[in-house]
Amino acid sequence: MQKTETKVEFWLKKKNSEDFDRNSVEQQLNIVFTDSKSPRVGNGVLNCEDLEEARKDMPGVTILSSDTPPYKMLLHAYLKLAFPRVVATSLDASSDMLMEFIRDKELQIVNICKEYGLFAFVVFRIYASFDNLPVISLREDVIKTLSAINVSVDFDL
Repeated sequence: MQKTETKVEFWLKKKNSEDFDRNSVEQQLNIVFTDSKSPRVGNGVLNCEDLEEARKDMPGVTILSSDTPPYKMLLHAYLKLAFPRVVATSLDASSDMLMEFIRDKELQIVNICKEYGLFAFVVFRIYASFDNLPVISLREDVIKTLSAINVSVDFDL
């Protein structure tokens, strides 16, 4: 049987195509993020009928205008903190690492997002076969903390 692993990532991403002072954010949070990128044109292209609708549906990406599809995309600047994978039957161990990082930084994260025009989100990545998925739920304290500082949550199975 394949072992089940979980991993969590904390992201701060720019809401528009501008860059931001990622070094200053790291200093304010007293952390070195595991990945940092400035705005850049992505390798992929987008084929869509309604360009405005696609723009609304894709936060963190600026769809560059052209006369016809396919459209190039500008990927926004970001900072990412990836925590290590852990063998687990639930998201608790990954949640604990995330909460340890966020503890006492809640107000700083909110202020940094306002100051630099960023949005914060976390991604829980689950590495498992479909017949061996862990319990995919978050404890109430995790939900309350992330909600209080306006952090969205995604799950990647």
